[in-house]
Amino acid sequence: MISGKRIKKTRVNINRPDDITYWTKRWEISAHQLLAAMIGTKSTSVSMIADYLEKYGFHGLPTVRS
Repeated sequence: MISGKRIKKTRVNINRPDDITYWTKRWEISAHQLLAAMIGTKSTSVSMIADYLEKYGFHGLPTVRS
């Protein structure tokens, strides 16, 4: 948090191990599944990746919208 405000994550940074850990735990998927979703969407957008994961059978994901 910066100045008491929550930072909203809208992109996945595959080059940061802490980002990979955050999103794999949040979505309950493996790092390989996260990378596959990023390749499948050709994007690092959290909302696009979440939609892709839901579309291909990863139900029960928390809703993430930017």
